[in-house]
Amino acid sequence: MSRGKRVFGHIPSPIKEVQRKLEGFKANANSIKRKDKVSAMESELDRLLALEEYYWKQCSRVEWLKGGNKNTKLFHEKASNRRRKNSIFGILRGDGRWVTSKEKITNEIFISFANAFTSSKPSEEAISQVTNEVQCKVTENMKDLLFSSFYSS
Repeated sequence: MSRGKRVFGHIPSPIKEVQRKLEGFKANANSIKRKDKVSAMESELDRLLALEEYYWKQCSRVEWLKGGNKNTKLFHEKASNRRRKNSIFGILRGDGRWVTSKEKITNEIFISFANAFTSSKPSEEAISQVTNEVQCKVTENMKDLLFSSFYSS
């Protein structure tokens, strides 16, 4: 038996079992007892999922420690995958065309952010219409306190 199974047990089976039971209870969770049971099962599911995540983190760490950062095939494979994953090879423009050259991608990103953070110069009426819909949080008393004279003691 592997160390992982000895320490963690077979995690996927209990997760599936709790998920199956939870679905059944959620369908009929009309009584308080059932709601408590659903809550307890959700907590158990969270615990099992966290345990599974920890298990996989440990597995990947073991693999990394074995291969390590020693200019090995594993190291280069991980670095190449990360570089590929973090690269932008093309952007779909608003008109439906793909842009793939580095200069055009840079330009499209610049234009997109410029448009996102540029005002469309709304009219006073449009601004008033929006601000009239926002509920006031500052009361008249608060306003009076803010505008009252300040005296140091």
